Amino acid sequence: GVAVFGLVAIISSIFTTVIVDYGIGGMKITIAPWEIIAAILLTLILINKWTIGFLSRFNARTLCIFALVYGFFVSLTWILIANVDTMWDSRDLVDAAYLLNGTPTVNSASKWSSGGYIEHFPYQTPVVFLIFLCLKLTGSNYLVAYQIMNCLAVGVIMCTLVYISNHYFHNKRTTVISFLLTVMFLPIVFYSTFIYGDLIGFALL
Repeated sequence: GVAVFGLVAIISSIFTTVIVDYGIGGMKITIAPWEIIAAILLTLILINKWTIGFLSRFNARTLCIFALVYGFFVSLTWILIANVDTMWDSRDLVDAAYLLNGTPTVNSASKWSSGGYIEHFPYQTPVVFLIFLCLKLTGSNYLVAYQIMNCLAVGVIMCTLVYISNHYFHNKRTTVISFLLTVMFLPIVFYSTFIYGDLIGFALL
């Protein structure tokens, strides 16, 4: 099982799929960007005997706290650097929230209409109300307010992963490796800019 999992991990790290034309075209398999391959090599370099030995000096509580603080501030730095706007599903949720706020956009009404976005995806309603709350409390800064909640969620998720590893395995080496893999998992940091319910939902599990 470990050998098969390792083989799949190697193949999926070298090759990736790219959507030719979002929502229209199919997918094609290509070699992963050099940044991804470099990140994998960096991960293998960092997870070594010296690093594990150094981090083993810290107890699980300290590693959890560091993961929490690290996750929050690295994500916060990313949202300030990226400075992205909403699009696709995030835009649909924001448009729906604007209608609740009494300041509808051109597309707001269609999100709540029969056959619209909310009817198709009713489980998104709590996210719409959360965005609406951000609009009420912070006005035009609602995106940053929501993204900061995502940053906190990233920290909580990272902290929880380290805690779970320590709780179930009771092995310092396993806890340390889990900590290293968690803090080096940058996709979850990049996702902090996305106005969606995934990160907050995972943090609340």
